[in-house]
Amino acid sequence: MDTSEGLEGAILGHSDAQRCVHSSFSPASSSWLEGQGNVSGVVTCSGEKNKKLHCFATWKNLSGVVQVVQQGCWLDDVNCYDRTECEENREALGVFFCCCEGSLCNKKFSYRPISQSQITTTTKPVTARAQLLTTLMYSLLPVMAVGAVLLFSLWLYRQHKRAYPPVLVPTQHAFHIMIEEPHPPPPSPSLSQRPLQLLEVKGRGRFGCVWKAQLLSDVVAVKIFPLQPWQRVRDRVKGMATKRQRGGPHLPKGRAPPAKGAGPTPSQLRGSTRNQSGTTVWYYGLVLRSSTTVYYYTIVRCALYSGELYTQDKQSWQNEYEIFTLNGMRHENVLQFIGAERRGSHVDMELWLITAYHEKGCLTDYLKADVLSWSQVCVIAQSMSRGLAYLHEDVPGHKPAIAHRDVKSKNVLLKSNLTACIADFGLALRFEAGRSPGETHGQVGTRRYMAPEVLEGTITFHRDAFLRIDVYALALVLWELASRCTAVDGPVDEYMLPFEEEVGQHPSLEDMQEVVVHNKLRPPLRECWQKHAGLALLCETMEECWDHEAEARVSAGCVEERMVQMQRSSVSPEEAVTVVTMVTNVGYQPRESGL
Repeated sequence: MDTSEGLEGAILGHSDAQRCVHSSFSPASSSWLEGQGNVSGVVTCSGEKNKKLHCFATWKNLSGVVQVVQQGCWLDDVNCYDRTECEENREALGVFFCCCEGSLCNKKFSYRPISQSQITTTTKPVTARAQLLTTLMYSLLPVMAVGAVLLFSLWLYRQHKRAYPPVLVPTQHAFHIMIEEPHPPPPSPSLSQRPLQLLEVKGRGRFGCVWKAQLLSDVVAVKIFPLQPWQRVRDRVKGMATKRQRGGPHLPKGRAPPAKGAGPTPSQLRGSTRNQSGTTVWYYGLVLRSSTTVYYYTIVRCALYSGELYTQDKQSWQNEYEIFTLNGMRHENVLQFIGAERRGSHVDMELWLITAYHEKGCLTDYLKADVLSWSQVCVIAQSMSRGLAYLHEDVPGHKPAIAHRDVKSKNVLLKSNLTACIADFGLALRFEAGRSPGETHGQVGTRRYMAPEVLEGTITFHRDAFLRIDVYALALVLWELASRCTAVDGPVDEYMLPFEEEVGQHPSLEDMQEVVVHNKLRPPLRECWQKHAGLALLCETMEECWDHEAEARVSAGCVEERMVQMQRSSVSPEEAVTVVTMVTNVGYQPRESGL
């Protein structure tokens, strides 16, 4: 198959005035190009200094009819080096991609499969002796090869055993997951891997990191779950050791800091234990007694990435993928799912989730930097509660009810018009007709947002109980909105997380139990909020959502209706225009809920 297009236009470029044919076609089935129409022409490329640029073309072969998907400039790619013609020799389910170097090199593109030459063999008569020798050779060589591999493996094992104590050997369970467990079914829809380019890291969390990425002409978000448990142990320990080499308040009095370049290494591991919260703590150096130096403890207490966390990463990706691909999950207030991929193999494998990208980021970061007008509070509160109400809704034959189980401002993303969408379904639980949710559900979620019954461990395992837990957390997010609202006179306080004044930024489970369960405290509601009709209704809704008795809480659907009513109760424009003193987080270190 060979085709060419005489098209001219522009996308990217290069400082050497390299030019590429540019065109884009918007078929009805292509969601990422929808609405752009046909564009064609020649573009002079421009790009980063000291970076190569190339031309590319993607096309489809539909029953012998060639259909151009897109042509244009391509970022620095080693696969395109020294290729003067745009040729593809591999077929990818009817979609083809090629890249090349040189001006207008993508004007002509073609598919040239690698032909396998016919190998002609000549049979010659052989003697019985030659046949015997051939049989022995082919029989003994595999046996000798297997023996050599076994001997080499034994040598590696002994070397590893001398270098690392037995406690560092990954558990049988971890290796079972890595090697023997069958892979999940391939994600659908699948994405061609080469057009997806990672641009910059936008956030990190317990699962891995979120990247801003380019998918053809669209910007998307890529959530990456790395599956390298033991490599992550060493990298994390090394980083923590470097961080603490300066000494400081973590070093006990009378104890000199270690020499530059010193610090614990995996070979210095002496034992492990578990602290009160159940986190495994690994001890390095001579840490074998109660007089352990704080220096070594602070280095290693969060350094463990064992098979257990590896399993959680994989399960989180699998669960989020399954939730996203349920029928009826497309909703304007639920993060849009684009696709999923598995990159690499074995210990280098990464699991990717590709979703829509929202430049304004999560609600937490937005509230740190900006205050909200009353109309903005209404838009965010309405859309957020609408998204949660839709998740909780059970539509027979269309969509099961879904409990999010990790509702927090960090998992609420803001679109360009400030409408909200719910994200992160790694802990979500779906309730399908005829299937029990099970009897083994631990204390999952973010501790700061856990409902009293979760902190106490007294939750009943039925659908409504899980949905009420989400409603409790929703109330705390509504409080965060109110705390940064300018609708009333007076200064707007610096942004704080719920209960941050009582338990700080990184509360333990015991801290939250003391504050929420035993003392029955909730975030404070300012008196001036009661003077504003809309904020007064918002406060009343919050109190009915975070009630200590789960059965007394209103539903997410009821909250959505309240938010509509709240906007109608807003003050007049004259009353809403108020000069306030604003305290923002500019210059402050970003604060994470962390747990």
